[in-house]
Amino acid sequence: MELVSGWDIINVAQSIALPSYLIRKFRKTQMSFFYSDADLIIQHTSKFDRILARVFYWTFAITGILILVWLALMATGVLE
Repeated sequence: MELVSGWDIINVAQSIALPSYLIRKFRKTQMSFFYSDADLIIQHTSKFDRILARVFYWTFAITGILILVWLALMATGVLE
């Protein structure tokens, strides 16, 4: 069994969760080597895997955004 890094898991989940037009746009950038091949991943995963990846990625992303909002509100003194 080989261990997989957490960033690899997030990268794969991101390539499944993001809309296809964004993935195509990312492929044209100079940083495209950072992104997983969504077509290949979708070809080799089941529907359950794709649903699980979407739930995981959006939970991760929304949690990060809400933490940043909370920190900004605490720093400005809105929340005490």
